[in-house]
Amino acid sequence: MDDLYGDVKRAIQLTRVAAFAANPLHPGLTIAEIRSIVVQDGFAIPLVDEAMEQTDLGRGGRAGRGEAAVFGPGMHDLLALRIQGGFPPQIPYVDARKVCDSFSRLNREQGARSPKTVPMLSHASLPTDQVERGLGFLLQFSLAQEVPGGYVSQTANLDGYVDERPRGSELEKRLDILIGRVKSVLAARTAASTISTPPTDRFHLFLKKQGLHSMAGWWSMTNQEMLSLGYRSPTSVTVLAASMLEAALVAIAEPARNAGEWKRDFLGHAPKDWKLGALIDQAEAAGTFSATDAAHARLLAELRNRIHVGKYAVAGPDRFKPVYADSHEATIATKHLDMLLSRILSWSPIAALT
Repeated sequence: MDDLYGDVKRAIQLTRVAAFAANPLHPGLTIAEIRSIVVQDGFAIPLVDEAMEQTDLGRGGRAGRGEAAVFGPGMHDLLALRIQGGFPPQIPYVDARKVCDSFSRLNREQGARSPKTVPMLSHASLPTDQVERGLGFLLQFSLAQEVPGGYVSQTANLDGYVDERPRGSELEKRLDILIGRVKSVLAARTAASTISTPPTDRFHLFLKKQGLHSMAGWWSMTNQEMLSLGYRSPTSVTVLAASMLEAALVAIAEPARNAGEWKRDFLGHAPKDWKLGALIDQAEAAGTFSATDAAHARLLAELRNRIHVGKYAVAGPDRFKPVYADSHEATIATKHLDMLLSRILSWSPIAALT
């Protein structure tokens, strides 16, 4: 169990480092955001919460305690990378060196105590975004301070603070994945999705924009549960993936009907009586799904329906031969779900609402 806690704590540590790499000047994530990223590695939510309680995450962040507490990386998180082989290239030490040079020049011209703004530190070969990244590094190591009117620093160079890690390391590749997840989380804060935002997250934003807040909450928790299960619980993953597909089709039924695209009679009945198969048929008939998309959706429904053991009745003494889902089918289920959600969100009556 100690090894498992260690794995989770390392995932949490790297997530906080990734938040710094993605946004060095404002690197904070909430506990809920950190959890949503870490569970994508297949760790169960209760295990992640227990591991966070054993770190400074269990003692409240800058914004107070609880789910809304905001945490940046601790200096020890970054120092651990340096000690264990050097900084990967995502850590903006190169930009920080250039910012040090700008501070040195301006200190000579204006005095060390005079606040320097980001535009003042910028120049032709050091654009604003690089200044902000470099400043983030200096602030993290207390080599610069934010003061009224700007920033001050008397650090001439980074000697003794930086050890570089060779390019192409496994850590570099791991951080790239985590940085992508962090950027998706940051985009979700402002309800702005990017092309790299996972389809499940984009659909969550769609639900919120449509005012379906209770469904959005269910969607978020179900998605987190599915991610935390990974492929070690394939039957659960296939059931949850198909449930999310059904929820997505139920959610778009009203705008699809209002657009005059979905017209099947069953839509006049209460939603509790709708069936996934009928929703898929309607989506195909209206062009929400292509024939290929519909086939993928029916496969997803079939994987979920394996929980109904009675359909596997056979002649002979065995009487039943149910089929158990495997990890490959769990992968298929999640990939198909992502693809189908992308199709839904790009379908013109829905795209107009996102």
